[in-house]
Amino acid sequence: MTRRDDSFDDDNFDDIFEEMFEQMNEMMKNMGAQGGFGGFRMTRGPGEEPNFESFGDANPFGEGGFEDTGTHVDVLDEGDEVRVVADLPGVEKDEIHVAVSGDKLKIRASGDERGYDERVSLPAEVDDETGEATYNNGVLEILFKKIDDTENDKEIEIE
Repeated sequence: MTRRDDSFDDDNFDDIFEEMFEQMNEMMKNMGAQGGFGGFRMTRGPGEEPNFESFGDANPFGEGGFEDTGTHVDVLDEGDEVRVVADLPGVEKDEIHVAVSGDKLKIRASGDERGYDERVSLPAEVDDETGEATYNNGVLEILFKKIDDTENDKEIEIE
């Protein structure tokens, strides 16, 4: 049922939002029933851990069929360096692949029981030649030097 009300009422906001949420869920279920559609949604209440649920019949996590593992990734801006710390339990060091381009980092890992595919935005562009990574007890730590983007600045003359 669609509700149309031109006035905004703070007391009804939660009801309206809940109705919209239910309609979206129903729409997504119907789309999934047609085949070839899927994804996931995340719900999180105040002070709660995120809860991930998949829907539809297509695998939103790629060919490997990995479900979301709730990977915890910290990105730390440390002055002239960027440190990334990712929890990747259940995989071996040789099963981890890391790639960086500018200010984007990709972490992929696939083990017998677990898989990860993370895309991380870094706070600045980093020098990919300076990347140093360690993996110990399920924790991947990567350190990059930032690119000093002021070195290549060109003065523009104003006429």
